[in-house]
Amino acid sequence: MRLTEKEIQERRECMILIAFRLFCDRGIENVSMLEIAQKAQVAENTLYRYFGNKEQLVLEAFVKLWDTIMQNVERMVGSIPNYASLTGYGQMQVWIEGFRHLYKIDREFVLFSYEAKLYLLRHNMKLDKFQQDALMQSFRGPCLAALEKGKADGSIPVKESSEDLFYAIWGSIRGYVVKIVIYGKLYEEDNPWESRYKVVERGILSALSSGWNPPEN
Repeated sequence: MRLTEKEIQERRECMILIAFRLFCDRGIENVSMLEIAQKAQVAENTLYRYFGNKEQLVLEAFVKLWDTIMQNVERMVGSIPNYASLTGYGQMQVWIEGFRHLYKIDREFVLFSYEAKLYLLRHNMKLDKFQQDALMQSFRGPCLAALEKGKADGSIPVKESSEDLFYAIWGSIRGYVVKIVIYGKLYEEDNPWESRYKVVERGILSALSSGWNPPEN
């Protein structure tokens, strides 16, 4: 019987989530397409029909899971009752703090995303422009609006374009998190990584309010 579009999408998402779990448990390089297919209870050629190859599956898992994570951050921001009345600076503070909560709660995804990017680079694959835009679209718009509002209300006295500021802020945050992943400190119970993140967070916010001279990661 022919599957509906909804059933196809549900099956696709199920295979992505199963692959994600296996990748997190054993590492991307150590998991085969056959093993993923067996866990998903589909034929191996069915898995290849959906994704083409393992690299494409890793890429789609990265994009799909990032979207899910960002929806959680959006919900958190949306739960703040006075968000619209905040200054542009205040709104950016909310988003930047939201990223801290993202990394605190979803550490497994942070590790997977770092490993996935290395894996894809080794296999000469990278996100195309559409996929890169998909990663950013959920929070790019609200952050750009907050930056523009801050310039207008004087709480963000920065001359750089809001677009450049957005990517610089995101780069600073991501650079710090990648650094602690590289050094393997994300899971250490006695490592005050969140307090260190707050230092970077305060540095970014201070730079926004004083003309933009971002902190070193």
